Amino acid sequence: MAGVNLFPSLRGAQLVFNTMVCFTLLLPLALGTVASESLVTAAASKVPAVPVPAPVRAPAPAPKILTLHEKVVTSLRSAGHYGAIAGLLDSLPNNNIIKTGMTLLAPNDNAFSNVLMNSTTYLTTLLTYHGAAKVYSYEGLLNLPVGTKIPSTAANVVIVVTSNSKGAYKLDDSQIVDPDIFVDNTVAVHGIDNVLNTAKYNKGVVAPEAAPAPVDASPIAPARAGPPAPPGSIVNPGGSGGDATDGPSYSPDSTPQLINPNGASVVPKSSLLDVSLIALWLFLIPVLAW
Repeated sequence: MAGVNLFPSLRGAQLVFNTMVCFTLLLPLALGTVASESLVTAAASKVPAVPVPAPVRAPAPAPKILTLHEKVVTSLRSAGHYGAIAGLLDSLPNNNIIKTGMTLLAPNDNAFSNVLMNSTTYLTTLLTYHGAAKVYSYEGLLNLPVGTKIPSTAANVVIVVTSNSKGAYKLDDSQIVDPDIFVDNTVAVHGIDNVLNTAKYNKGVVAPEAAPAPVDASPIAPARAGPPAPPGSIVNPGGSGGDATDGPSYSPDSTPQLINPNGASVVPKSSLLDVSLIALWLFLIPVLAW
Protein backbone atom coordinates (compact mmCIF):
# COMPACT_ATOMS: atom_id res chain seq x y z
CA MET A 1 0.00 0.00 0.00
CA ALA A 2 1.43 3.19 -0.95
CA GLY A 3 2.19 5.70 1.88
CA VAL A 4 -0.10 8.60 2.49
CA ASN A 5 1.29 11.91 1.45
CA LEU A 6 0.73 14.11 4.58
CA PHE A 7 2.54 17.10 3.24
CA PRO A 8 1.55 18.25 -0.18
CA SER A 9 4.83 19.98 -0.60
CA LEU A 10 8.13 20.59 1.10
CA ARG A 11 7.17 24.22 1.73
CA GLY A 12 4.13 23.14 3.68
CA ALA A 13 6.14 20.65 5.72
CA GLN A 14 8.65 23.34 6.61
CA LEU A 15 5.88 25.74 7.74
CA VAL A 16 4.40 23.09 10.03
CA PHE A 17 7.84 22.29 11.45
CA ASN A 18 8.59 25.97 12.16
CA THR A 19 5.22 26.45 13.88
CA MET A 20 5.82 23.49 16.18
CA VAL A 21 9.29 24.72 17.10
CA CYS A 22 7.99 28.22 17.95
CA PHE A 23 5.17 26.80 20.02
CA THR A 24 7.64 24.55 21.86
CA LEU A 25 9.89 27.51 22.66
CA LEU A 26 7.15 29.96 23.64
CA LEU A 27 5.10 27.60 25.80
CA PRO A 28 7.60 27.42 28.72
CA LEU A 29 8.09 31.16 28.58
CA ALA A 30 4.33 31.75 28.82
CA LEU A 31 3.98 29.23 31.62
CA GLY A 32 6.88 30.84 33.49
CA THR A 33 5.33 34.31 33.24
CA VAL A 34 2.03 33.04 34.61
CA ALA A 35 3.81 31.23 37.40
CA SER A 36 5.84 34.36 38.28
CA GLU A 37 2.70 36.51 38.46
CA SER A 38 1.06 33.89 40.67
CA LEU A 39 4.08 33.81 42.98
CA VAL A 40 4.15 37.63 43.15
CA THR A 41 0.45 37.72 43.93
CA ALA A 42 0.81 35.06 46.59
CA ALA A 43 3.79 36.82 48.14
CA ALA A 44 1.96 40.14 48.13
CA SER A 45 -1.01 38.58 49.83
CA LYS A 46 1.22 37.39 52.67
CA VAL A 47 2.71 40.89 53.34
CA PRO A 48 0.64 42.73 56.00
CA ALA A 49 -0.86 46.02 54.84
CA VAL A 50 0.64 49.14 56.43
CA PRO A 51 -2.16 51.08 58.21
CA VAL A 52 -2.67 54.69 57.09
CA PRO A 53 -2.41 57.01 60.11
CA ALA A 54 -5.59 58.89 60.93
CA PRO A 55 -5.40 62.69 60.60
CA VAL A 56 -4.60 64.46 63.86
CA ARG A 57 -7.27 66.99 64.77
CA ALA A 58 -6.51 70.08 66.79
CA PRO A 59 -8.05 69.98 70.26
CA ALA A 60 -11.24 72.01 70.62
CA PRO A 61 -10.77 75.24 72.57
CA ALA A 62 -11.92 75.08 76.15
CA PRO A 63 -15.22 76.89 76.76
CA LYS A 64 -14.84 80.35 78.26
CA ILE A 65 -15.59 80.47 81.95
CA LEU A 66 -17.96 83.39 82.58
CA THR A 67 -17.66 85.54 85.65
CA LEU A 68 -20.63 85.92 87.96
CA HIS A 69 -21.27 89.38 86.55
CA GLU A 70 -21.19 88.06 82.97
CA LYS A 71 -23.59 85.23 83.82
CA VAL A 72 -26.16 87.66 85.23
CA VAL A 73 -25.85 90.22 82.41
CA THR A 74 -26.04 87.50 79.72
CA SER A 75 -29.17 86.04 81.33
CA LEU A 76 -30.81 89.48 81.54
CA ARG A 77 -30.14 90.18 77.86
CA SER A 78 -31.49 86.74 76.90
CA ALA A 79 -34.73 87.47 78.79
CA GLY A 80 -35.56 90.05 76.11
CA HIS A 81 -36.78 93.13 78.00
CA TYR A 82 -34.07 93.81 80.58
CA GLY A 83 -31.63 95.65 78.33
CA ALA A 84 -31.68 98.83 80.46
CA ILE A 85 -30.47 97.19 83.68
CA ALA A 86 -28.04 94.95 81.75
CA GLY A 87 -26.47 98.00 80.12
CA LEU A 88 -26.46 99.83 83.45
CA LEU A 89 -24.63 96.97 85.17
CA ASP A 90 -22.03 96.96 82.39
CA SER A 91 -21.54 100.74 82.43
CA LEU A 92 -21.13 101.32 86.16
CA PRO A 93 -17.50 101.50 87.34
CA ASN A 94 -15.94 98.46 89.06
CA ASN A 95 -18.92 96.22 88.17
CA ASN A 96 -19.22 95.19 91.82
CA ILE A 97 -23.01 95.21 92.16
CA ILE A 98 -23.34 91.47 91.53
CA LYS A 99 -21.83 89.50 94.40
CA THR A 100 -21.83 85.90 95.54
CA GLY A 101 -24.72 85.04 97.85
CA MET A 102 -27.30 87.61 96.69
CA THR A 103 -30.62 87.85 94.86
CA LEU A 104 -31.08 90.61 92.29
CA LEU A 105 -34.57 92.00 91.74
CA ALA A 106 -34.23 93.45 88.24
CA PRO A 107 -36.74 96.11 87.08
CA ASN A 108 -37.72 95.57 83.44
CA ASP A 109 -37.27 98.18 80.71
CA ASN A 110 -40.73 99.65 81.29
CA ALA A 111 -39.94 100.22 84.97
CA PHE A 112 -36.62 101.90 84.14
CA SER A 113 -38.32 104.28 81.71
CA ASN A 114 -39.48 106.35 84.72
CA VAL A 115 -36.05 106.55 86.38
CA LEU A 116 -33.90 109.67 85.94
CA MET A 117 -30.52 108.18 85.01
CA ASN A 118 -28.42 111.30 85.56
CA SER A 119 -26.17 110.29 88.44
CA THR A 120 -23.80 107.34 88.68
CA THR A 121 -23.82 107.52 92.49
CA TYR A 122 -27.60 107.52 92.63
CA LEU A 123 -27.95 104.60 90.19
CA THR A 124 -25.39 102.54 92.11
CA THR A 125 -27.33 103.14 95.33
CA LEU A 126 -30.59 102.28 93.59
CA LEU A 127 -29.25 98.91 92.45
CA THR A 128 -28.02 98.07 95.96
CA TYR A 129 -31.65 98.57 97.15
CA HIS A 130 -32.66 95.85 94.65
CA GLY A 131 -30.32 93.17 95.99
CA ALA A 132 -31.30 90.76 98.76
CA ALA A 133 -28.37 89.63 100.86
CA LYS A 134 -29.22 85.94 100.35
CA VAL A 135 -29.88 83.59 97.41
CA TYR A 136 -33.65 83.06 97.00
CA SER A 137 -35.16 80.98 94.24
CA TYR A 138 -38.78 81.77 93.38
CA GLU A 139 -39.97 78.72 95.33
CA GLY A 140 -37.88 79.85 98.27
CA LEU A 141 -39.51 83.28 98.22
CA LEU A 142 -42.98 81.71 98.19
CA ASN A 143 -42.23 80.15 101.59
CA LEU A 144 -41.76 83.58 103.21
CA PRO A 145 -44.91 84.95 104.89
CA VAL A 146 -46.28 88.42 104.18
CA GLY A 147 -44.45 91.05 106.20
CA THR A 148 -41.11 89.26 106.15
CA LYS A 149 -38.25 91.76 106.09
CA ILE A 150 -35.39 90.64 103.86
CA PRO A 151 -32.06 92.46 104.43
CA SER A 152 -30.84 94.15 101.25
CA THR A 153 -27.27 94.75 100.08
CA ALA A 154 -27.71 98.43 101.07
CA ALA A 155 -26.90 99.32 104.66
CA ASN A 156 -29.93 99.46 106.99
CA VAL A 157 -32.39 98.87 104.14
CA VAL A 158 -34.84 95.95 104.06
CA ILE A 159 -37.13 94.52 101.38
CA VAL A 160 -40.61 93.64 102.62
CA VAL A 161 -42.78 90.77 101.34
CA THR A 162 -46.11 92.45 100.55
CA SER A 163 -47.78 89.49 98.78
CA ASN A 164 -46.75 85.82 98.67
CA SER A 165 -49.37 84.55 96.22
CA LYS A 166 -47.87 82.45 93.42
CA GLY A 167 -48.23 84.36 90.17
CA ALA A 168 -48.72 87.65 92.06
CA TYR A 169 -45.74 87.66 94.40
CA LYS A 170 -44.74 91.19 95.46
CA LEU A 171 -41.79 92.73 97.26
CA ASP A 172 -42.15 96.39 98.31
CA ASP A 173 -45.33 96.44 96.14
CA SER A 174 -43.37 95.41 93.00
CA GLN A 175 -44.51 92.16 91.40
CA ILE A 176 -42.15 89.42 90.23
CA VAL A 177 -43.15 88.95 86.58
CA ASP A 178 -40.16 86.87 85.38
CA PRO A 179 -39.06 84.49 88.15
CA ASP A 180 -35.77 82.61 88.03
CA ILE A 181 -34.17 84.48 85.12
CA PHE A 182 -30.98 83.01 86.52
CA VAL A 183 -30.54 80.79 89.57
CA ASP A 184 -27.65 78.76 90.94
CA ASN A 185 -26.10 78.31 94.33
CA THR A 186 -24.24 81.65 94.09
CA VAL A 187 -26.83 84.15 92.80
CA ALA A 188 -30.47 84.43 91.77
CA VAL A 189 -32.16 86.95 89.45
CA HIS A 190 -35.89 87.71 89.25
CA GLY A 191 -37.56 90.29 87.00
CA ILE A 192 -39.96 92.80 88.57
CA ASP A 193 -42.44 95.21 87.00
CA ASN A 194 -41.53 98.33 88.97
CA VAL A 195 -38.76 99.98 90.95
CA LEU A 196 -38.93 98.98 94.62
CA ASN A 197 -40.81 101.43 96.82
CA THR A 198 -37.97 101.56 99.33
CA ALA A 199 -38.97 104.81 101.08
CA LYS A 200 -42.38 103.42 102.01
CA TYR A 201 -40.91 100.54 104.00
CA ASN A 202 -37.68 102.13 105.25
CA LYS A 203 -37.89 105.33 107.28
CA GLY A 204 -35.39 107.98 106.27
CA VAL A 205 -34.50 106.34 102.97
CA VAL A 206 -34.90 108.42 99.83
CA ALA A 207 -37.33 106.85 97.37
CA PRO A 208 -35.62 105.51 94.24
CA GLU A 209 -38.13 107.40 92.10
CA ALA A 210 -36.96 110.71 93.57
CA ALA A 211 -33.82 110.99 91.52
CA PRO A 212 -31.80 114.17 92.13
CA ALA A 213 -32.71 117.01 89.83
CA PRO A 214 -30.00 118.04 87.37
CA VAL A 215 -27.86 120.94 88.58
CA ASP A 216 -28.24 124.15 86.56
CA ALA A 217 -24.73 124.79 85.34
CA SER A 218 -25.55 128.00 83.44
CA PRO A 219 -23.09 130.84 84.16
CA ILE A 220 -24.13 133.71 86.45
CA ALA A 221 -25.11 136.77 84.43
CA PRO A 222 -22.68 139.66 84.99
CA ALA A 223 -23.95 142.70 86.90
CA ARG A 224 -25.13 145.48 84.67
CA ALA A 225 -23.34 148.82 84.83
CA GLY A 226 -25.24 151.74 86.29
CA PRO A 227 -26.52 154.60 84.16
CA PRO A 228 -23.86 156.98 82.85
CA ALA A 229 -23.15 160.10 84.86
CA PRO A 230 -24.63 163.40 83.61
CA PRO A 231 -22.36 165.35 81.28
CA GLY A 232 -19.98 167.64 83.14
CA SER A 233 -20.32 165.95 86.53
CA ILE A 234 -17.31 164.76 88.56
CA VAL A 235 -16.89 161.01 88.63
CA ASN A 236 -15.20 159.24 91.53
CA PRO A 237 -13.11 156.48 89.95
CA GLY A 238 -13.04 154.51 93.20
CA GLY A 239 -16.69 154.92 94.11
CA SER A 240 -19.71 152.76 93.39
CA GLY A 241 -21.68 155.22 91.33
CA GLY A 242 -20.78 153.78 87.91
CA ASP A 243 -17.81 153.06 85.77
CA ALA A 244 -14.78 155.32 85.87
CA THR A 245 -15.07 155.94 82.17
CA ASP A 246 -18.48 157.64 82.44
CA GLY A 247 -18.66 161.42 82.18
CA PRO A 248 -15.97 163.81 80.95
CA SER A 249 -12.31 162.93 81.26
CA TYR A 250 -9.77 165.37 82.69
CA SER A 251 -6.11 165.47 83.62
CA PRO A 252 -4.97 165.72 87.27
CA ASP A 253 -3.65 169.24 86.67
CA SER A 254 -6.87 170.67 85.38
CA THR A 255 -9.45 172.18 87.70
CA PRO A 256 -12.87 170.63 87.23
CA GLN A 257 -15.87 172.82 86.83
CA LEU A 258 -18.44 172.52 89.60
CA ILE A 259 -22.08 172.39 88.68
CA ASN A 260 -24.67 174.16 90.75
CA PRO A 261 -27.86 172.11 91.14
CA ASN A 262 -29.77 175.16 89.90
CA GLY A 263 -27.81 175.16 86.66
CA ALA A 264 -25.38 178.13 87.33
CA SER A 265 -21.67 177.65 87.21
CA VAL A 266 -19.85 177.87 90.53
CA VAL A 267 -16.41 179.55 90.51
CA PRO A 268 -13.86 177.68 92.61
CA LYS A 269 -12.57 179.42 95.77
CA SER A 270 -9.00 179.40 94.50
CA SER A 271 -10.04 181.55 91.51
CA LEU A 272 -11.69 184.16 93.78
CA LEU A 273 -8.52 184.45 95.84
CA ASP A 274 -6.43 185.02 92.73
CA VAL A 275 -8.78 187.74 91.49
CA SER A 276 -8.68 189.52 94.90
CA LEU A 277 -4.89 189.55 94.98
CA ILE A 278 -4.68 190.97 91.47
CA ALA A 279 -7.20 193.75 92.31
CA LEU A 280 -5.31 194.64 95.49
CA TRP A 281 -2.01 194.86 93.56
CA LEU A 282 -3.57 197.10 90.91
CA PHE A 283 -4.87 199.36 93.69
CA LEU A 284 -1.51 199.59 95.48
CA ILE A 285 0.59 200.43 92.40
CA PRO A 286 -0.84 204.01 91.92
CA VAL A 287 -0.65 204.69 95.66
CA LEU A 288 2.99 203.74 95.87
CA ALA A 289 3.85 205.66 92.71
CA TRP A 290 2.22 208.80 94.12
